[in-house]
Amino acid sequence: MSACAGSTPATPPPATPAPVAAPPAAAASADPPWPPLPTDFVSGRVATPADVGAGRALFAAQLENAPPAQPSKLLVPQYAYCHDAGRRIRAVVIQAEIAAGMELLGVRIVDTGKGLVTLASSCELLGQSPP
Repeated sequence: MSACAGSTPATPPPATPAPVAAPPAAAASADPPWPPLPTDFVSGRVATPADVGAGRALFAAQLENAPPAQPSKLLVPQYAYCHDAGRRIRAVVIQAEIAAGMELLGVRIVDTGKGLVTLASSCELLGQSPP
């Protein structure tokens, strides 16, 4: 069918705007803020059983037939992401020592407050400013 003279050509209907995407679910379940760093911790020396009892440390490395533990040169306290069983855990380092040839960290898990003793190599150290 042909258009008649004087008629206007048909115009297509206006395009429907694309729906606006909802914000990602991750934004709704963001982690709570990092806590302030503790003021009671062990740094520059090895921890004692008394430090563990007072909550300043998570372990007191006393190994038989091994050289005595030494303090690590890592900055304590500081924030960290530690990896445990395939999970990335927000933590605060409260202790760092070298014992039996391993650099060990005592960390408090941010989301639970529980302690964890782990190898320094399994943590990403973040410094003293909240990430």
